[in-house]
Parts: sequence; C-alpha cells; structure tokens
Amino acid sequence: MNLVKRTRYQFGYVELRSRRRGPDVWVIRFLVKTEVGRKYASRPIGTKEQLPTRRHAEKAAEAIRLELNSADHNPKLTFGGLIERYKLDKMPERYSTRASYLSCLDVHVAPKWGDWTLEQIAKVPYEVEKWFNELTLAPKTKGHIKGLMHRLFECAMKWGLYPIGRNPNGTRRNQKCEQASAPAAGAFFRRVLEADRVLGRALPLHGPDLSVPGTSHQRGHGAEASSTRP
Repeated sequence: MNLVKRTRYQFGYVELRSRRRGPDVWVIRFLVKTEVGRKYASRPIGTKEQLPTRRHAEKAAEAIRLELNSADHNPKLTFGGLIERYKLDKMPERYSTRASYLSCLDVHVAPKWGDWTLEQIAKVPYEVEKWFNELTLAPKTKGHIKGLMHRLFECAMKWGLYPIGRNPNGTRRNQKCEQASAPAAGAFFRRVLEADRVLGRALPLHGPDLSVPGTSHQRGHGAEASSTRP
C-alpha cells in the first residue's frame, strides 16, 4: 500500500532584529530546501514603527506563511491573515482607490473580523449582516465594505484557501440585479402598455376629433379649398 507523505506546515518563527540604521525590523525565519539540504532563510515583515507589537507582526506574517506552504495543508486561516495576503497581491495601484480600500479594511473590517477564521465567518451570515446594517456610515462606504468582504472570499477560493462554492458573504449587487432583471422588465413593460392604453383612450378628449368634418387635415383641405375660391 502506497502511503502519501503529508507535508508539514511551516509556521516559521517571528523575531525582531536590530539594525544599525533605521528602526528595528520584524522578520520571519523558515526552512528552505537547497541542493545540500535544508537551511534557514528569513523574510522581512515590517519595521517596528509599522508593527508596534509581536501580535501585529504575527498577523502580518500570515500572508507570508500562505506563500511558504501548500494550499492543501493550510491551517484555519484568519480573516486578518487573508486581508494581509490581499494587501500583498490584489491591492489596486491607484492611490485614491488604495487609500479607500485600506481605510475600509484597517478601520472597519479587521478590528471586527480579523481574529475570526473564514469557517467561523461563513457559519454566522446573520451576525455579519447585522454588523453591516449597524454601521453608522454612508451607504456608499457600506457598499465598499460589503464588496471588499465579498472579494476577499473570492480571492480565498481562487488561492485554494477556502472551498470553492457559494460566497458566504452573499452575492454581488449586479448578480442580484441580473436575477431580478426579468421580472422587473416584465413589470416595466406592463406599466408601459397600460399607460399606452389609457393614453389611447384619453387622446380623443385632448386632440382633434377626426370623425367631425372640418377638423385636422380635413380642416386643412377646407382651408386650402377656401383659399382657391375667388
């Protein structure tokens, strides 16, 4: 019987390193395979100014851990880790859009859902909807937040971090519009036909009565005829 060897997930080790110039920097150390065996390597996470505490550094390191490990052997990923991965790979380049996204994620989404796993959030859609409805923000900003949370789950499925299926954060607004387009269009055309029918009945009350001699073009013919008389 052939046994499939399970790849061990690398969590790595986060540590703070001092530098001669500039602020201290957080790095994550991990094992890599080389021609002569395995050895430790490291990648910077952020400076002490950017990540004041180890907790901030650990959360930011989740995005790097996702790159280091196979998607098939990921532990339960937190929404905060997914946000950090999204910042690395999918943030728009335009400054104004990027600033808006960062504000939505860092000020509203991460403080509330950053420590929740994707599975936990998927199991409480009512709680997510309740939180969203209680946000005291402009409708446009709330729409951006909801769209971002939807997009984050879409990215998680694309990256193999969450099972492919229905997005637990609901559907996009345009999808809802597409689903409702057929009945809406039918109702619209029914209103148009009804208005046309009513208007057709009302026209004789406001327009010339073609059944009466001397009106409309008949009156015009009469005027022409009278103009030809001596």
